[in-house]
Amino acid sequence: VLMALKAGKHVLCEKPLTENAADARELYELAEAKGVMLVEGLWTRYFPAVEHARFAVEEGIIGDVRMVQADFPELCYPVQYAALFFGAVERPSAVASAGSGDGGSGAVLRYGSRGCAVLSFPTWQCEVPEVCEIIGTKGRITLDKWGMHPARITIRLTPELCWDEPQGHTSAAQSGVPPHMEQYTYPLPEPAGLPAAGWHYVNQQAL
Repeated sequence: VLMALKAGKHVLCEKPLTENAADARELYELAEAKGVMLVEGLWTRYFPAVEHARFAVEEGIIGDVRMVQADFPELCYPVQYAALFFGAVERPSAVASAGSGDGGSGAVLRYGSRGCAVLSFPTWQCEVPEVCEIIGTKGRITLDKWGMHPARITIRLTPELCWDEPQGHTSAAQSGVPPHMEQYTYPLPEPAGLPAAGWHYVNQQAL
C-alpha cells in the first residue's frame, strides 16, 4: 500500500488496512499529500441501505442514538457499525468482552453518557441473525437481509404522544402504541443471492 501511494496510485485495500491506528494515520496522510484515494475495502459502507441509515441518523430522524446492536461471526463487521453511528472521533470510554471464538463471544462498547454498542460474534455453526439495529430517542432503524450487506432498511418512529409519557417510558412497546413504520428495499441486480455461478458472497452483485 505504501509503495502504491508513493507512486501516486489510488488504493482500495482489503481489510484490515493496518494493524494499528498510527500506521493507518500515516497512510491516510500520505494519500492526502499525494492527492490520491485510499479506501479500506469494508463493503458494508457502500450499500444504499447503509447510506440511507447514515443519512437518517445525521438528520436526527430517530433522535439521539443511544444504542447500536449488531452481530456477525467476523468482528470487523459489527464493530464498524459502532463507529459509523456513534462517530469515529470519540473513542469508547469503556469496553467489556466475554466468550471465545469456539463458543461465540460478545462485547459492549460504552460511549460515555451517550450510549453503548452491544455486539455479538456468534460462530458460523449456527443460524446467525445478521441484523443491525440503531436505537434512538425517537425511533429505531433496522438493517437486514442481511445486516453486513443489507438490501432493506426499516425505520420505526415513536409517536409523539409517547414522548410525554409520565414515567418516561417513551418506547411504543411500553405505551401500547404501535410505532410509525417505513420500509425501503433496494433491489439487487439479477442473478440475486446464492447459489449463482460466479458469486462468492450473498448480495455481492449489489456492488
